[in-house]
Amino acid sequence: RHLERFLKEHPKGVNITLGEVDEKFIEDFESYLRSAYSLRNNSTVKLSTQTQNNYWIRFAVVMNDAVNKYDYIDKSPFRRKEAPEFKKKEQKYLSKDDLQALKDTPCVNPTLKDAFLFACSTGLRKSDIETLKWRHIVVRNEKTYVIKDLVKGDKAHRILINEEYLKFIGERKEDDKLVFTGLRYDGHTNNQLRLWCAEAGIKD
Repeated sequence: RHLERFLKEHPKGVNITLGEVDEKFIEDFESYLRSAYSLRNNSTVKLSTQTQNNYWIRFAVVMNDAVNKYDYIDKSPFRRKEAPEFKKKEQKYLSKDDLQALKDTPCVNPTLKDAFLFACSTGLRKSDIETLKWRHIVVRNEKTYVIKDLVKGDKAHRILINEEYLKFIGERKEDDKLVFTGLRYDGHTNNQLRLWCAEAGIKD
């Protein structure tokens, strides 16, 4: 979408061909990214340096595939270019005290609370929590595991579930039923999460 917006004001226009994408074009696109705003709801927030880097690399992958995978063009204009640098954000973590505070604090969305705390126990991403079914919850030798092909990965992962956290998944249902029924993570749910954290005394 950013490339489309960029092309609307570029001399080549939206009908540009792969062969017309040269090093000057890439430099112009990189310059556009540095001043571009997020496309979400007419935001006035500029793209972060990490997002600029991410979009640049995605474009580079497409152009490199046009050469190496599909043989559409003879060479990629990205071959002598380096991706824009970005500042890595400091990673922030919940402490044990934070986690206990969340356990002790009610949430307006009880399913969200259970799913979040279960994710903290297992390290599962939201995409894997949302698609978690009861057939993924497996008991072996009196221990309970999550055995699942993760959304971002190409093989099954086996994760031991701490007994303390089994209460967050409730009573077992049919194998093809979702563990967290009705859970949908969106902007509204994110606000509920922020409110819950704030009520638990977690400011950041």
